Formats: sequence, C-alpha cells, structure tokens
Amino acid sequence: MELSNNFTIKVERLSLEYHELIRKRNNPFGRIIPFQALKEIDFEIGRGETVALLGRNGAGKTTLLSCIAGQLRPSSGKIITDGRVIVLKGADPGLVPDLSGRQNVTELGSAYGVGDDEISDFVASVEEFANLGSAIGTFAGGFAIASLL
Repeated sequence: MELSNNFTIKVERLSLEYHELIRKRNNPFGRIIPFQALKEIDFEIGRGETVALLGRNGAGKTTLLSCIAGQLRPSSGKIITDGRVIVLKGADPGLVPDLSGRQNVTELGSAYGVGDDEISDFVASVEEFANLGSAIGTFAGGFAIASLL
C-alpha cells in the first residue's frame, strides 16, 4: 500500500478486537469474550481535506482515532500516514477552560511533542483546520480538535 502525493492518511482493512473478561456468580474466574471494535475499515484522507467522524456512542470513532494516532495497535490491517498525526479526542481532550483556544493548542501541541520551532505553524494549521478565526483567542470552554502535521 503506497501513498500518492495527494493523500495524508490511508487505512486499509483495519480491524481491532478487544478481549473482555466476563465474570458470573457461578464462575468467579470468568471467561474471556472477544469484542470486535473495528472491522475491515478502508478509507483515504486527501491532503487539505476536512473529515468528520459521525456515529452513535460506542460506534468506534475514538477507537479509530486512537489507532490512527498510534495509541492502539490494530489486530489487522494497515495505517499509513504522511507526516505526524496528532489527535485530541473526546468530549474533554484536556483543554483548560481558563485558557484561550490558542493557548490550549500551544500547550497540547507541546505535550504531544510539537517542537518549539514548529508550534506557531501547528497553531495556525489547527486554527485553519477547525475554521476558528478569531474564536481561537477566546476561552476554550469545550471544543475538540484534530490536526495532521
């Protein structure tokens, strides 16, 4: 699987299976049950594209983002990225409500390993990606951001 110059993320036949320990009164040791969190997902995201993941709670949106960011190892399939992926996910990705959006992006970017020489470009890319405009200077309150460097 190769990336053309037009794609920044390519996912091919991505699957992830969890194993849950189920315990019942008559069996205190329990048994392990497989749970298919993601099943054979394929997609490509082109350079400059804005993509939204929509689905009900438990549909696998956060699990997929965690795989793409390298925080979870898929059971099978491939993920290829052109550049570094930084994912700030969930209802509370760690934003400090008393800081502006710009300050939060700067702090979180540094925490995710964005170098001092890259941080201003990173903040600008998040501002552009999320179409925040002047709102990036206001208190965060609660928004979620994903960006690809």
